[in-house]
Amino acid sequence: MTEAARPPGAGWAVAVTAAALIFTSAPTAAQVAPPVRLETPSWAAHLETIARPAAPMIGLAVALPTGSGADPADRPGLGRLAAEAVVAEVETRLGTGEVEGRASVAPDRTVITFLVRPEQAAATLATLGEIGFGTGPSTATVATVRNRRAEVLRFELDSPLREVGVARRALLYGSGDPRTRPPGGTLAVVESAGDAEIDAARRTLFTTGDARVVAVGPIESEGAMALVAQTPPVAPPPTTTDTAMVDPGVAAPTEAALPSPPGGTTSTGPAWTTPDRRMVVRDVTNTWLSVAFPVPAELARVAVLFLADRMQQELDATPPDPGLFNVSVEVVEMPEGEVLVVEAAVLPDASARFERRILDLPMRLAAERDPAFFRYHRGRFRAGRLVAEAPPEQAAERMAAELLARGRILAFDEAVWSLEASMAADAAAALGPPRILVFGPDLAGGRP
Repeated sequence: MTEAARPPGAGWAVAVTAAALIFTSAPTAAQVAPPVRLETPSWAAHLETIARPAAPMIGLAVALPTGSGADPADRPGLGRLAAEAVVAEVETRLGTGEVEGRASVAPDRTVITFLVRPEQAAATLATLGEIGFGTGPSTATVATVRNRRAEVLRFELDSPLREVGVARRALLYGSGDPRTRPPGGTLAVVESAGDAEIDAARRTLFTTGDARVVAVGPIESEGAMALVAQTPPVAPPPTTTDTAMVDPGVAAPTEAALPSPPGGTTSTGPAWTTPDRRMVVRDVTNTWLSVAFPVPAELARVAVLFLADRMQQELDATPPDPGLFNVSVEVVEMPEGEVLVVEAAVLPDASARFERRILDLPMRLAAERDPAFFRYHRGRFRAGRLVAEAPPEQAAERMAAELLARGRILAFDEAVWSLEASMAADAAAALGPPRILVFGPDLAGGRP
C-alpha cells in the first residue's frame, strides 16, 4: 500500500509505535540510579537540563556562536581542526568507553556533542572547560587530528562537491562573505597548519561566557522544561475537529513560556526580501540544485519544521523520481534569519523539471487544509522526530543550537499537538522569495 492510500489513522499508529519504542522499555524505579546534578560551568552563559530519568546515558551539547567564518581569510579550516582536537583530548583524558564526542563546525556556529556515562557528565564538562577554554589539547592530539583530517581531504580532493559547497554558502550568505569558505578547510591549509595558529583558532572559538549548554538524560531538572521533558507523550483524545491536542494533565507551554536566557542570535526579520538565481556551469555528470526560502520570523518553529518534513516527503517520494539521485530539506538558523533549504542532486536533463517542482511546492502545500489528511502527516512527522531524537546527544544538539540562535528551546512534543492544518498551510504560503543555485552542465542556455 502506498503512503497516499493509507487511511488517516495510520499516522497515529506510527506515532504510538515510535513512542512505545522510546518510552515503554524503561527500567523499573528500583533499577533507575539517582539523577545526576549538574551546575552551570563557569565558562558557559547558560545550562539547560532536560530530564529523561530512564535513559542509560547523558547527551551533552555545547553551542558556541563562532564558526568557520572566523577563520583567517587565507587559512580556512583552522577552527574545525581546533574543535576536533579539543574533543579528541577530552575523549583521551576521560578514557575509551566513558565518553564519545563530535564537533560540528558551521559557518556561524560550532556545536560540540558528547555521549557520556551519567557518572562522567560533570567530569566531561569540567575537562572540556580545562581544555577548550584553558590549556588546549596536547601537541600529540593536535597532530593526530591534523593527519586524520588531511586524509579525508585527500580523498575528497577531486570531488566537485567542495565547489558546490562554496556556491551553496554564497547563495545563503552572499559572495565574498567569510562564511562562504569551506568549514573543513583545504588540504594545503590543513597539512601546513602549525600548532600555534590552531591554538589561536581554539581561543577564538572557545570564548568564556558565550557557550550554551544542554544536557539530556537522567539529570535533575527544574521548571517548565523539566515538566515537559519528564512527561511521556500521551495519546491525544479522539477528536473530529482539527484542534490542539495535548495531555489534559499537563499545560502545553509555548516557546516563549520556556526559560529564555538572553543572547539569541537570529534576526527578527527575513534573511532577504528579493529573489536570486545563479547558475554555475561545469562539465560534470549531474546537476546540483539548491533552493532557499527565507522564513518570516513570526512563524511558529514547529510549523516550519513540519513544512520541511512535508517537503522532504513530497520530493523524496516512493517510488523515487527517475531523474533524482538524492534530496534533503532542512531548516537553517542564520543570524540574518531562518531559512528553509532544499538541496537535490539530479540528472542534468531533469534539472529544469525538478527546479520547477521545488518552486511550486510551497503553494501546493499551502492548499493542504483537510484536517484528516493533516493529522496523518502530523502523526508521521511527530513519530519521525521522536525516533530521531531518541539518542540523547541528538536531542541535546538540536536544543543547544536553538538556545544559541533563538534564546529558547522548542518543547517539541507539546508544540506538535498545538499545530493545526491552517498553521501549516499558512506557513507554506508565507515563505519568502527564493534564492536558487543550479550547478552543473548548461543544457538550456542558463534558463529553467
